[in-house]
Amino acid sequence: MSNCSFLKTPEEMAWVQDGTKNIPWMNNCEGLYAAWETDMETLAKLIPAPLTPVIPYVIAYVVEARNPTFCNAYKEACVMTVVTDGEKMGNYTFGLLLTDSDNPVLTGREELGIPKKNADLIDIRRLGDKAYATVDRMGIRVFDLEVELGDYNNEAGAAVLGGKPLGEDTEGISFFYKFDVNQNANCDVVFSDLRMLDVRMVSNLHTWEAGAASIELGPSINDPWAELVVKQPIGAAWTIFDLGILGAQKVTPLDMVDKVIPHLIAGRYDASFVGNPNQIL
Repeated sequence: MSNCSFLKTPEEMAWVQDGTKNIPWMNNCEGLYAAWETDMETLAKLIPAPLTPVIPYVIAYVVEARNPTFCNAYKEACVMTVVTDGEKMGNYTFGLLLTDSDNPVLTGREELGIPKKNADLIDIRRLGDKAYATVDRMGIRVFDLEVELGDYNNEAGAAVLGGKPLGEDTEGISFFYKFDVNQNANCDVVFSDLRMLDVRMVSNLHTWEAGAASIELGPSINDPWAELVVKQPIGAAWTIFDLGILGAQKVTPLDMVDKVIPHLIAGRYDASFVGNPNQIL
C-alpha cells in the first residue's frame, strides 16, 4: 500500500488541518437520553471556575454513533449539566466514556479538551416500549438506565429534555478546558497553559420518543458519576440525531491552574494518577 507509512504526505496533512474538509459530525446517532434532579451544592462544588451551574439537573446520553465523519462507528456515554460563564449558557461535561474506537477518545481530548476515556462495555437495547442502557468500566457498572417509553417522569422532564424541533439544526455551546501537562527533571508533574474553550455544537433531531427513566449510578473511584446523586429521575427519550462539533469559537486563557485542575483530573485520568493504585488481573 502506497500510503502505509508513519510519515504522512503533505496532502494528508492538508486534509487534517483543513476544517472545510475534515468537519467532525457524529451522524446517525441512536440511543437514549435521560435526566435527573441532583444536588445543586454538589454541582457548584464540582464545576470549575469561571463556570457556575444554572439548573439542578444532570443530563446523560448513551448512544451509538453509526456514521461519524472522523472515525469508525463507536458507542458513547456522557454526563453533563447546564452552566453559564456569566454571559452565555452552555453544557459542561463531567465525563465521556466510549467503546469501539481509540480515535474519538484521543482526537476529542487532544484537540478540544473533552474529558474522554475508553470504557469496558456500553450496551444499548430496545424491546418494544422498553429501552435499556448500561455502561461498565474497570469492572463496575457506572451507569444503569431503564426507560418506559410514553411520557416523562414529570413536567421537569419536558422542560429540560424537550423543546427541540425535529429536522432542524439547533445551535448550542459546550465549555471544555485544555491544559498542558509535563514532567520535569525530578519527575514532578507540571500543569500549565490552562484555557477554556467555547465550542460550537449543532444538533439535528430526526426522532424523539419521550419516556420515564429509572437510573442507578455505581460508585467508582475512577469514574465518580455516582457523585451526581439521583434525587429523582425527571425523564428520558429514545432518539436518532446528528451532532456536529464545529470548532472552538473562543479560547479564554485562565491563570487559576491550581484552582481549576483538580476539577479536571477524574474525567481524563484514573485514580492511579493521584496515588490510588488499580490492579485488575
